[in-house]
This record gives sequence, C-alpha cells and structure tokens, in this order.
Amino acid sequence: MKIQQLTADEALRSLQSESLGLSREEAARGLVEFGPNRVERIAGEPLLLRLLREFTHFFALILWIAAALAFIAELNDPGKGMATLGAAVVAVIAVNALFSFWQEYRAEKAFAALQELLPHEVQVLRDGAVAKTATTALVPGDVILLEEGDDVPADCRLVEAFGVRVNNAMVPALGLGAEPPAADVMRRRPRSARDRLVTGALVARAYLFLGILEAVAAMAAFFFVLRGGGWTYGQVLGPNQVLYLQATTACLSAIIVMQVVNVYECRSERRSAFSSGILGNRLIVAGVMVEAFLLLLIVYTPWGNRVFGTAPIPASVWGFIVPFALAMLALEELRKTLNRRSAPEHPRPTRFAGPQEAGAPAHAPGPAFPREARGATGPTCRSSR
Repeated sequence: MKIQQLTADEALRSLQSESLGLSREEAARGLVEFGPNRVERIAGEPLLLRLLREFTHFFALILWIAAALAFIAELNDPGKGMATLGAAVVAVIAVNALFSFWQEYRAEKAFAALQELLPHEVQVLRDGAVAKTATTALVPGDVILLEEGDDVPADCRLVEAFGVRVNNAMVPALGLGAEPPAADVMRRRPRSARDRLVTGALVARAYLFLGILEAVAAMAAFFFVLRGGGWTYGQVLGPNQVLYLQATTACLSAIIVMQVVNVYECRSERRSAFSSGILGNRLIVAGVMVEAFLLLLIVYTPWGNRVFGTAPIPASVWGFIVPFALAMLALEELRKTLNRRSAPEHPRPTRFAGPQEAGAPAHAPGPAFPREARGATGPTCRSSR
C-alpha cells in the first residue's frame, strides 16, 4: 500500500484511525501488537573482529591468493619483480580493509548521533484531545501534531497543514518564506491531498514563460553592448577584451534585474505584486538591497572586475534593461488577472469545532490554529505512520 497516494481520509481508514486520533485503549493494543516506536539496537561485533573481517571477505581472499602466487613465482624464478607485485597486492588489501573499516565505523557513529537528535516526546491526539506522550509509545494510526521547529518522530503521512512553506532559494528569495499569508487564507478550501508541489503549470510558468523572458532580456543586453561597441556579426572577440567583458557583465546585470522582478511576482501565485505593497516584506527588501549592492561592487570596482571577470557598463545599458523588467511585470500581472477571473477561489464554509460536534473537545485542533500541520502519526502535522 502506497499511503502517500491515498487521500487523507483514505489514509486514516487504512490505518483504522480517524481525524481525532486513536483512543487510549486502541493505542495500548497497538503498542502490544507492533511494539515501541524505536530502532532496536543490535549488539555490535568487537572492533578487532570487524577489522579482521575486512581482510577475509571474498574479494580479499582472491587478492591474497594472487599475492601468494606472486611470492611463489619469485621463489621459483627470482629477479623478475614478482615479489614487488606481491607486496603491492598486499598493500592494496591493507588499504582497502582499513578504508572500509573506517567508513563503517564512521557510519555507525553518525547513526548513533542521529538517534540522539530524535525527539523524546510528541503531541498526539488521543480520545480527541491533545496529549503529550513518549515517541516510543506511538503506534500506526496515531494522529500527531507538529509545529515549526519540531522534529518528526516517525514515518508520517501529512493529512492537514496550515502555513507550510518550503524554500531552498538564496537571497533575496529566502524572504518569500516570511511572506504574510493572504487575509482570507483560512476561508479558502484546503488543497487536495493529491495536489503536487511541482506541477506542469508551475514548470511551464518557470521555464516557458518567466525563463524565456529572462533569457531574452539577458541576450538582448549582451548584443546591445556588442553592437554599441562596433562589433559585427562573425567578428571573434577574445575572452579578455573589454567589449566582451562589458557584454557578459550586461548579460549578468539583466538576469539579476529580471530576478528582482520575479521575486516580487512570486510572493503570490494569484495576488498582484502590488496588493501587499512593495515594502510589505522587509526580508525581500533587504535581500534586494544586498543583491544590488553586491552587483554594483562586481560591476564598478576594480576588485570585482578582477575576481569575477567583469567590466563597467555605461548607464545606457541599465536604461535598455529596465523596459524588459517592466514588460515581465506587466505580463505576469496580466497572467494573474486572467487566472483570478477564470478560476476564482471559492471560500470554504465556516465551521466551528466545539463540544457539540460528535464529542469533539472545545480545544480540539482545527482551522483556528493557523501555523500547524497534522498527520497520521506525527506532532502538529497530522501524519500517518
């Protein structure tokens, strides 16, 4: 069973659980049936025995035989260099054995260190209420709650999440991780469990729309500088000629300017970049300022020119690049406008969790807790083990 391909409800049913978690009696039975949630420690072999084993495995034995034959040949016909060959084979056996032993030893130490990083307690839903329990007491079907900064205590399947954002970008795009959510985010229908993070529409937007616009701007700036410097088609420029360095610098500058526009447009898939204000996200503003400062150092300082192979570009190049950035901004805003009109977001019906709902406690976790994720077997991340 591939639980990640099931919907949240199907995943819970497959584990004989429900959104409010297991009862204490069910968890106790599961603990007896499946045992503690931990990796059992296996008694290790003595270090000396493990080292000797590296000298006696199948391929090592073949090499030992080859070395022995070389030494025998040297005894029967001295002076042919067979002794040197035998010694070399023995050295290969020793180096390989020591290296393999060291790698295995380090892996064992890393695993032990990883065990220490695992959380010892976790928030879990038992009888519909949040309770703290030892991670070793988790069983398949438990609904655990995970918050920002928590370690995941078991293999989980995410079934409900609020405010989850994944970002592996560099400055200034890291500021997107701190982008405030839309005011109506908690009134929207939740994403389907079958929704993917990487979709065809996302790839098309990134590479066939924004990517092409950036590429056109970069290459246009490159040839703008070349033509302005008197270059003609077919003329070969050396890699250290000033005109060539200026052209590549213009290309780099165009990419960065277009990326600045891109990061503002990526603040939301549907909302206008102006809806939250240009200065609404201080981390993005700080990132853009740092990036602009570094770009100026690279382009207009002798140190930057020498280290990065750039050359100063005239102000006319920046004037040539800006219209491309404005065109990207306008086209992306147009795309968002058409997207909002063609597929408006329908708010989900308001639901209040309280004692009146099938035994749900008044403090039962639900949409009222925004920065939370839930999974079946996981804390603030309803996930399934």
